[in-house]
Amino acid sequence: WQDNQQVLKKNQEHGAKKLSEEIEGMIKNLDTLPASSPKHCCIYKVSDHIRKSNEEAYTPQVISIGPFHRNKTKLQTMERFKLSYLKSFKEQADTQLEDIVSTIKGAEESVWESYSETISLDSDDFVKMILLDASFIIEYFWKNKTLNWTDGDQEILEPWLCSRMQMDFILLENQLPFFIIEKIYDIAFPYCWNIASRIEQMELNSKATRVKLEEEKES
Repeated sequence: WQDNQQVLKKNQEHGAKKLSEEIEGMIKNLDTLPASSPKHCCIYKVSDHIRKSNEEAYTPQVISIGPFHRNKTKLQTMERFKLSYLKSFKEQADTQLEDIVSTIKGAEESVWESYSETISLDSDDFVKMILLDASFIIEYFWKNKTLNWTDGDQEILEPWLCSRMQMDFILLENQLPFFIIEKIYDIAFPYCWNIASRIEQMELNSKATRVKLEEEKES
């Protein structure tokens, strides 16, 4: 019995020594592993236990901004408006579309890192999404500020839709990082100091156009 106890003790000591050596090796290997670059997240998904309390309060109902909800069927209607607003944005921009796309590509990695979740989009689709969503936001707020709406905006101006869309704009999960909207704006309108000054200039241009049309009608 004593012999068995001694053998067991030796095995335990040997096993402990071997295991401790393996653990020491694991610790040493830590220095050889590539360091993970910290993500600078600013856009997160609502945790499940909070979402379950009121699903609708945390989920966009009419428009998707950013990648988290972009494939939801009920939000696809607004994609047509995004394309229409992109067309208007492109026509007003003081630079070529290629330059705007290049700017987005240059900031693409930083935009990726702004999201807490893995995004299942390839690079080209991700850039298209950014351009569509950012140009829509810029155009929508310009139109809202200047009241320069067109006949094509009548559907989007339905009170229930307009109200719900503005609520969707402030949802935690339904965002683009603001810096990319600024970058797109700055490259599209390089002669304005900021978005506010551009909106002011657009408003003046819009008023001047309306005055000219009224004068032509009177004459």
